[in-house]
Amino acid sequence: LYKELSQLAELEMHVATVLCRVACELQAERTPFNAGAGLYHTLSCFAAEEINHANSFYQYVRHLAGRDIKLPDNLFQQRVELYSGNDAPLVKLAALCSAAYVGESVITVFERKLKLADPLQHRFLTQLLHFHGLDEARHIQCDHAVFDEIVPALSAAERMRMHQLIEDTEALNTQLAMASAATVKAAFDLDYSEGNAAARTQLDITLRFRK
Repeated sequence: LYKELSQLAELEMHVATVLCRVACELQAERTPFNAGAGLYHTLSCFAAEEINHANSFYQYVRHLAGRDIKLPDNLFQQRVELYSGNDAPLVKLAALCSAAYVGESVITVFERKLKLADPLQHRFLTQLLHFHGLDEARHIQCDHAVFDEIVPALSAAERMRMHQLIEDTEALNTQLAMASAATVKAAFDLDYSEGNAAARTQLDITLRFRK
């Protein structure tokens, strides 16, 4: 769980950064999706909530560990640079939501399983994921709107570029996961994944959602 929350904190900061970039770039776009303030407002709220999530997860890990556990090589620059080119902002948005959907789905599984194990929410972690899930439900609705309305409107070339961005993002996310796992193992001098059915299940769920 330490590894998952610390990694999610990094991923959500990345999502927030790219969402802010896309919101700014959309100012110059003249598409039906950008009419009015709806999309700009949605992306702004999405970004703000992701920053809050990242801070909450980081503080939770720090509180339980009794010390800072930071990733010295979080690949942030490389992950942001993927979305710093001249691609259309809606292509960037579609790719970002597609890649983020994996982590959002996995953490939602965590949330629902914990609520079954702790229905009265006595445990702090159950409460944390419950309040996180209130925002996450909106984020997933935003993802679905992108999948249903924006992606079908992309040209064939734009969709190919979207898929390339997704693949490149997932490759860096995999490197981030490996770095996060190594950092947590070193911090606790323990291989948490050895003989851990939950770790194997989580990896299986993640790969299935990614596929």
